[in-house]
Amino acid sequence: MPAEATLERPMPQNLDAERSILGAILLDNHALNAAIENIKPEDFFLEQHRRVFNQMIALGESQQAIDLVTLTESLHRVGELEASGGAPYLAALADGMPRVSNVEHYARIVREKALLRNLIHATHNIQQRALEGED
Repeated sequence: MPAEATLERPMPQNLDAERSILGAILLDNHALNAAIENIKPEDFFLEQHRRVFNQMIALGESQQAIDLVTLTESLHRVGELEASGGAPYLAALADGMPRVSNVEHYARIVREKALLRNLIHATHNIQQRALEGED
């Protein structure tokens, strides 16, 4: 067995589900509540999706509407617009016509993928500790 195991497969993730959650929130702000009940920002695989979701939460907590204009302005104000994919990316989030009624299902998919990634990281850490203990 090699001293360093490498992952040849990509980490579990479903970017369509992530985009659909964000797009659904843009279409209907009530979808934010359903998403928050099921996932945390760190459950998103892409950092840019984490940034967008965090900003959506901030807008919701301050009782502001969450739409393309307010989200873009808010991300720009905190200096995260480009790191979030930019205005064209944000505009494209709702293009796939995510079903707002399915946001809980999308969130479960994202949460399951995050759990799998966490398990992979944990087992990797255990493997590293075991290998270090052989010395």
